[in-house]
Amino acid sequence: MGQQQLLKSMPQAPQGPNYVPGQQYPLMANAAQVPQVPSYVPGQGPAGSRPPVGSSANSPVPQIFHEPERFAAAQCPKKFFRLTQTVLPESPQIHKQTGLHVGAIIHPFATTVPEEIPVVDFGSMGIIRCKRCRSYINPFISYIESGRRWRCNFCLFLNEVTSEYYSPLNEHGQRYDINTRHELNHGIVEFIAPSEYMVRPPQAPVYFFVIDVSNSAVATGMVEAVASAVTAALHSEREAAAENLQTGALAQPRAQIGFITFDSTIHFYNLKGSHNQPQMLVVPEINELFLPNASDLLVNLADSIEVVKTLLDRLPRMFAGTQQPLSALGPALKAAYAILKNVGGKLLVFQSSLPSAGMGRLTAREAADPTSPGLLKAADSFYKTFALDCSRQQISVDLFLFASQYIDAATLESMSQHTGGEFLYYNLASTSSPVPRPRLQADEQQRLYQDVYRLLKRPLGFEAVMRIRCSKGVKVAMHYGNFFIRSTDLMALPIVDSHKAFGVLLEITEPIMPNSLISLQTALLYTTSQGERRIRSMTVCLSVSSSPSVLFNSVDLGASATLLAKMAVDRIFTASVIDAREAVVNKCMEIIHSYKTLVGGQSGNAILPPNLDGLPALCHALLRHGALRSSIPVDERVSLINLIRILPTVDGCRSIYPLLYQISSPNPPPSPMPVGPIAAALYGIGLPEFGDTHFDWEIERQFSPLELGSERIERAAVLLLDDCSKNLILWIGSRTPPEIISLLFGVSSFEMINPYAGVPRIDNPMNKQLHVLLEHSAKRSFYSQTLIIAKDSSDANTTGANWGPSQQAQLKIDAAAHAKFLSHLVHDRSSSSPSLHEFLAQVIK
Repeated sequence: MGQQQLLKSMPQAPQGPNYVPGQQYPLMANAAQVPQVPSYVPGQGPAGSRPPVGSSANSPVPQIFHEPERFAAAQCPKKFFRLTQTVLPESPQIHKQTGLHVGAIIHPFATTVPEEIPVVDFGSMGIIRCKRCRSYINPFISYIESGRRWRCNFCLFLNEVTSEYYSPLNEHGQRYDINTRHELNHGIVEFIAPSEYMVRPPQAPVYFFVIDVSNSAVATGMVEAVASAVTAALHSEREAAAENLQTGALAQPRAQIGFITFDSTIHFYNLKGSHNQPQMLVVPEINELFLPNASDLLVNLADSIEVVKTLLDRLPRMFAGTQQPLSALGPALKAAYAILKNVGGKLLVFQSSLPSAGMGRLTAREAADPTSPGLLKAADSFYKTFALDCSRQQISVDLFLFASQYIDAATLESMSQHTGGEFLYYNLASTSSPVPRPRLQADEQQRLYQDVYRLLKRPLGFEAVMRIRCSKGVKVAMHYGNFFIRSTDLMALPIVDSHKAFGVLLEITEPIMPNSLISLQTALLYTTSQGERRIRSMTVCLSVSSSPSVLFNSVDLGASATLLAKMAVDRIFTASVIDAREAVVNKCMEIIHSYKTLVGGQSGNAILPPNLDGLPALCHALLRHGALRSSIPVDERVSLINLIRILPTVDGCRSIYPLLYQISSPNPPPSPMPVGPIAAALYGIGLPEFGDTHFDWEIERQFSPLELGSERIERAAVLLLDDCSKNLILWIGSRTPPEIISLLFGVSSFEMINPYAGVPRIDNPMNKQLHVLLEHSAKRSFYSQTLIIAKDSSDANTTGANWGPSQQAQLKIDAAAHAKFLSHLVHDRSSSSPSLHEFLAQVIK
């Protein structure tokens, strides 16, 4: 958004019944000069008048505006700030009785369209904040004394209105200029921050790459994939900038870039634009590093673009024949930190094996006991200490692990967790995949390419901090996500982007006055890619109640489920996996028991209200999630735990309870297929007001998600499963009619389907619809996905009895893919978990 589009806070001519044409209204008027507003008397005031904060209201939503719709419209949109319930308990006792976990999922940098978030520039008057609690001005404050003072909706302090900001009030107690004030109409706004919000000049976008070039990194294709992805992203961003299209930080004129590669030695690159080609300096001494001039190693991208491209083109060939097995990750990180510590930025680390040389080297500790709970704890404090140093210097670490064997992700991942960074794991181990290793390696290499490309094109906020403020009687008890807490409540986020959401658990600390309003505000201070310091303020206002029925009926199942998942994975590290699983079961039982005890007599035989019908199935699905299963390889589990930790509501629900679509008819039905109640509750299918704006509702109407049970599975069906992870699974029933197989795959029979060939593009409606759905899933996914075609192997014992060795091998591959698909059918019993029906019997008793 350009500077000319920023909102200037200039009062306009007042309007309304008391407005006198031609009369001049001074910026600061006394009481005699301003049309008087009648005092509000409950039940006697003018129709639609605005009650004071904390007064009684007949509606469940207090009418703080003269139209209830305006109150609803002023709330921060749910995709940024989504509460687990829209009505809060009046007291700690009521909160404890219900057993509900109260909190929110905050996604401050959720994907937006241009001008979706209003920008407010207060200019020389400065940002308007409460003098006592420092909350930001928002739609839920109230004006008194003819507009000369405003009451904070958080601490009720009366603040003076400056002459520059003054406007008289109309008969409803609202400013005459309210329609021109974005900060008084929108729950989310961005304030242009003045100089007092800066401790140094705004940070330039900095990208620094630390790339493992040992023999394992080269052999797996990691180096080639990284170099190709960076080259493609640079080309795409420069083209977009040339056409005045929206670009990421990489295309900004101030963007800087640098590279280090390493094996048993450290390789620095002088990329100054005055050189015709990059100059490489090898430092063999890794314990006492010699660091070249940092200004030669971190260069302006626009000035050195051709030299950078030359390096990326040569990089795979430079190390193509290497036989060096050692990997000095720790020394390489220390070298990168020395270069970045005065400027901050994004540090992208690519590692393909266990660090084995210099400081921070690790051992294969899983060999003794691959299922040991201790494997989820860091083996060495080096990487966490490094992360905290980076956080203080506004450096975010993105970690890409590309490995075929144990790499101790639990230790390395702390770098991303404490710096607000990205963590991606690419598993090349053939034993964990339904496809042969050469194919998997190619698929994972393509995933790495896509993930790096998308990350480099993503809009970023730099040197950010975030704080959540609450009204009296409510406090933040816990924070969940990738960040570091400074002091007691300030979340340090060296870089923030659209792929990071955070959870907060709220605590009711004292009784709250009946019919009061409780406000919550998240403030994110950050630097844009263009170098502008801004504050993104997100505010919601909620009512309170002592009625258990009202509280239970106000629960948002999707947000509640996502927060519960974040709480569970956090408990893995504070206690154990067993404790985390027990906590999920106990929470489900507690909520059901509380509802039956407190509300049961009013609701017949219902164990939960309709909006919570899906809670038991969701808790059961969470117990089947790889993050909470000890049978999953530990590096893979760390990846899944990180995914739960950072996902927002809709994507978090999709990870816990995957979407299952049926693709079985050449002609899509004219009306939506029946939607399972769990999918409807979680994703808001058919209820867009409860959903997320990046959901494509037209697609969902055509392919409504099914419930995850075998009773929904037909052997003559084709199904697509999307669990928000690295795979999409297209399952093909062995009895699928040949005409459907022909329309989708262009072959005449089930046996002729090649699971490695993907889905060809064929000119027919059914095939086109499938590709639309595949593209839709890929577009909304946080990370790139690989399509696995899983052929139904239920008849394998009979159809494969007389097959040769190659056919038997293929049969095993099909069986593994089929088993992977069935493992997501969480309603069914597995070898280690009860069915949903059995779980319900356990939690209802």
